[in-house]
Parts: sequence; C-alpha cells; structure tokens
Amino acid sequence: MTTTAPPLDTENEPRTPAIVGGLLASAWLASTVAFRTSASTGAIGGGFIAAIALTGLAAITWAAGGRSDLLRPRLATPQRRALLVTAAALVLAYVVPTVAAGAPRDALFACVRLAVVAAFGALVVLADVSDAPARPFAWAGVTFIAVHVALLGAGIAVHSLRPLLFHTLPHEHLGLLPRFSGLTGIPASTGTWALLAVGLAEGVPSTRIRRATRIGGLVVVLTTLSLATLALPMVVASAVLRGGRVRTVVVAALGLSAAAAIHVHVLSVEAGGHSVTLSTLPAGYELHGLGPALTPVHDARALGVGARFHLTGYGALAGHALACFAAHPIAGVGPTRFKDVCTGPTMNTYGTWSSNRVAHNQFLGGAAETGVVGIALTLLAVGCIAKSFAWSWPSPWSAAAATGLVVCGFGGYVVLTLPGVGFLALFLRARRGTARAVSVSA
Repeated sequence: MTTTAPPLDTENEPRTPAIVGGLLASAWLASTVAFRTSASTGAIGGGFIAAIALTGLAAITWAAGGRSDLLRPRLATPQRRALLVTAAALVLAYVVPTVAAGAPRDALFACVRLAVVAAFGALVVLADVSDAPARPFAWAGVTFIAVHVALLGAGIAVHSLRPLLFHTLPHEHLGLLPRFSGLTGIPASTGTWALLAVGLAEGVPSTRIRRATRIGGLVVVLTTLSLATLALPMVVASAVLRGGRVRTVVVAALGLSAAAAIHVHVLSVEAGGHSVTLSTLPAGYELHGLGPALTPVHDARALGVGARFHLTGYGALAGHALACFAAHPIAGVGPTRFKDVCTGPTMNTYGTWSSNRVAHNQFLGGAAETGVVGIALTLLAVGCIAKSFAWSWPSPWSAAAATGLVVCGFGGYVVLTLPGVGFLALFLRARRGTARAVSVSA
C-alpha cells in the first residue's frame, strides 16, 4: 500500500523553518535519554536539560527569522488561538491543583516541566507549517533506532556490557529474563520511545531505510519486555491490517488485552476439564501476608472457561488512584503528591513492597492528582485541538505508534512528555491546510 503526497519544495522553502525543525528534532532525541542528576528525587535528567536548551534555541531562531515569514505563519488566527488556549489549559490543569495543595516544591517543578512540554508541542506545530521539520524528526527516529540496535547487539556480543544495557526481570512467570534498557536505563522508556521512533521514521524518503527501521525498532521494543512490548501486537495489527470492521475489532481486542495484562496477572486457565498453569505467584507475594491480604487470588468462570488471577502492582495502584480521586474529587491531591497522599502497600516489578509509589498510570494518576479541575481543563485542551486540527499520518505505522503510546499510558507517564507530545504535534494539520509534504510507502 502506497500513500503519496506532494514532494517537499526544498528550493523555495525558507531556511529558518528547516533550522528550527532540526533543533526541535535534536531536542526530541535528547529528551529520550534520561540521565538522572539526583538519585533521591529523580529530578532532572541530562537529556531533558539538553532538550530545554535546544528548544529555547529553536524558539529564539523562530522568533528572529519570523519577520519575513514565521510570525505570519500559514495558520489562521483561530488555529493559533487554539494552540495558545491548549497550552494554557494544560499548564493550568497543573497550576490550579498545585495552588490548592499548598504549592509544594515538587509540584511546582512538575508545573514547570509541563510548561516546557506544552511550549515544545506548540512550537513544533507552528514551525511545521512549511513541513520543514518533518525530515529532521524522521532522521531523529532513525538515529534513535540505529543507536539502540547497535547497543543491543553489543550487549548480546560482549558479556561485560550487559549490566550496563540490560536489567533482569525477576517475575517468576518471565523466568528471570533480561530486559534491554538502552540509553535510558529504564526498559519501559526505551520501549516506548522506540515505538515513537518507528512512527517518526516513516517520513524518511528511502523505502529501505524505513523498512529496516521498522524491523530494528520492533526488535528493540520486543527485547525491552515493557509496556510497549505488550502493546506491540496491537501496533502491528493496526499498521498491517486493511481498514474496516475486522481491523477495528482486532486492534481493539489486542489493545484491551494489553491493558488487561498490565493490571491483571493470570496464573492458570481451565477449559474442558483441563487446567494449564501459565505462571506462578511472583517473588515476595507471601511476604508478611501482604499479597493474600491486598491482592488476593481470585477464581472466575464464564462459558465453561475458568481462570485464576490476582491484581498486579499496576492494578493495585489503579485502585489506589480511583480511591484517591473519590476522596479528593475537586482539585485532587496535587501534582506529584500521589505517592505521599495515596499511600498503600504495592509490589513492584522486582518483588519489593512499598507504600510510596507513583500511580504508574497517566490517566488515573492524573485524575487523582488534579481532580475534576484538571480533567476539565485537559478536555478543554483536547477539544481545542480537535476543533482546529486533525492528524495527518505519513503512513499506518505512524498512526499505529500513536495507539501504542495511549496503551503505554495505562502503565506509566508517557503521553504528556516531551517525546510523546512532540511526536503527536508533528503530525497535526490545520483542518483547512494542505496535505503533508512527504512521499511514503506503507
């Protein structure tokens, strides 16, 4: 299947948008690398610092070159207003709950971080009116995958490098398998950003490079054994199946299955009088009787099929988030305060129990931390974007990567981040505007 849009007019294209696009693409790439500067607070990563600097430089370049064409972009005034309202609504969704919670330092830091993310997304859309940033972002995706494929190969071939590039997942049902963690040091982040990099790389003109990037990216996602790995079947189905009811049903079923697997740990299934054990209880489940008391094993049966299961740590945290939202419905408990207010013992991936954990769910965690105020402002932001813009994906793989991003949001904070917002903003098109100026083969 081939989708063709008008080619880039590189001769008549202003240089400034191309420079801005390159800086923003570099910021996107830098923000996928999370070198922590503080082990106690996990405050700012070196990659995020670099991303802020590059975004600031892009904004200065954009403004300096704007006297000729960029301050009169081909976006109508209502669309520019929609961007401004969207960015303001997202920031207010955090500021208001922060003030209501007494403005603790960590919450204010969260507001600043979100402001950077919102500004980055708005700048991507504004700079993209000439399609100049499409190519730099595409090559940023290729670079991300190429680097991580090389690291994956090095980790497999050189034993001494494995502790630097892999983590071990001690869940009993995964048999102590190594998880590729790449440059981020966190398998979940590496998997999610690899998913987005595959979507970005669809803007590369070369068919061979696009196909190689897909294969390499999917291998990276698979070896992370992360949330993105669970979303992978849905992503592939979304990209390769033809449109229609069957595709919708299959993709929805795989997406729901991935979300269920995040929250529920199935131990065994029974059908026709035969029982199959899928996995055992994770290490630490019986510690002090916490597992049986807090996440007990349940037996369920329907239509002659039975299953034994219990909630994972993600499932327990989702329950804490719902309870926390019910207790603080108006303005929530304040950004970043979930782990302090919505406490409750849960077991992490490594079999350790802790009472102070983040929600690991961008949607329910956001609701618990910002309340109805935050939800309403976020819906306002989404509504403004939906009214003035639509997504124009270079190929089905880009749209599929976006669906995978949403599924990953049920197990972590990945949607309202600079890589996530940058990926989504790049493919926003004004509803009155022209088609994306790239030629791709799906």
